[in-house]
Amino acid sequence: MRIRLLALLIILLSSATAMSAGEKPKPAAELGKLKFFVGKWRCKGKLYPMPGRPEGPYVATITIKPELDGHWASVKYVERKTKKNPVPVKAIFWYSYDAKKKKYVSVYMNNWGARGHLMSSGWNGKAWVDEGTVSVGGDEKVKMRMTSTKTGKGKFKLAAEFHGKKGWFPFNTGNCRR
Repeated sequence: MRIRLLALLIILLSSATAMSAGEKPKPAAELGKLKFFVGKWRCKGKLYPMPGRPEGPYVATITIKPELDGHWASVKYVERKTKKNPVPVKAIFWYSYDAKKKKYVSVYMNNWGARGHLMSSGWNGKAWVDEGTVSVGGDEKVKMRMTSTKTGKGKFKLAAEFHGKKGWFPFNTGNCRR
């Protein structure tokens, strides 16, 4: 507990020192590479069977915008509830850039109680891949990979996968457009 309080005090003092000197940190320039994603997207695709959820089609919206003076980007993902998708996922991601690791970092949470941390190297050609771990309702962690691939102006393909005993398997795939 004392270590946490000490760490919090150091962070607060560092922030106060920077602000008193009139030096507010600037957002990482690398966050500009997220510009393609900023805005509202409509997605349609396929859900793969998972415990508590049948296979079937889905419709979702994704809203992405800069937050906290440009230091973060928020991503809100919301599936529509339908007869074939009776337990839709609602998720929030927070993206930023870690200059020391030279990686994009994100924190993930959803309405099923899942939470996780993902990292990305950014664009690799037309693909942006986030990879990390998530856990649902406990300490068991599962590898997760999300790939967004540009397919045209204002369009991308989304694929979310988990890693199990037999390798990567899909959670959902879809096509998104503005």
